[in-house]
Amino acid sequence: IATLAFLMGVCRLGKRPVQDVMEGLFNLNISLGAIIGCQDIASSALQSPVEEAKQAAQRAAVKHCDETSWREGPKRTKVWLWTVVTKHIVVFQIHKERSTKAARALLGKIRGVLVSDRYSSYGFWTLWLRQICWSHIIRDFVAIAERGGQSQRIGDSLLEESRRLFAWWHRVRDGTLTRARFQVYVRSLKKRVHALLEEGQSCANSKTANTCAEMIKVWPAFWLFV
Repeated sequence: IATLAFLMGVCRLGKRPVQDVMEGLFNLNISLGAIIGCQDIASSALQSPVEEAKQAAQRAAVKHCDETSWREGPKRTKVWLWTVVTKHIVVFQIHKERSTKAARALLGKIRGVLVSDRYSSYGFWTLWLRQICWSHIIRDFVAIAERGGQSQRIGDSLLEESRRLFAWWHRVRDGTLTRARFQVYVRSLKKRVHALLEEGQSCANSKTANTCAEMIKVWPAFWLFV
């Protein structure tokens, strides 16, 4: 049963390919109905530990969350694969929506720090307990820089500030810069970044203006890690 569940759930094989694998590896001739029955047994057995893992992830002091498109069923219907990651646990959820409803179903009550991108579905989380992923922030800075003109100048300046920020942060991790000194350094950097985003709000490029305005809305969540 466990082997069948692994082949279908993890390897995402169809039932007929699973028949071939079981016959080829183990000389077992299994009907499609028996495969479905084994799948149901495995699903029932996993329901409790999956729920336990989900609750543990919801209670975690720090959790990372993201979502991506997913194709489900014989018609390859587009749904969404959500994941929440903690230090010890990774939990997945397939949901028909990419929405706040789906995020709440996975994350539960607001407890601990949530690390995510700026997607609006996470907007229900307390802003002061959020850390926006800097990989996503830097990706947005790159997009701003690639638009040319005034946008390029703003984007290049934002990228330079992000390089400076993480040069310091890597020193904190290496033990060559104290967090207290790091916090002092970041004060002036934050002012420069905020000024650049404010300038970006008035940029002639509408995409840059919108991105900068949205970033300012979640500004405190840029800096929780500091």
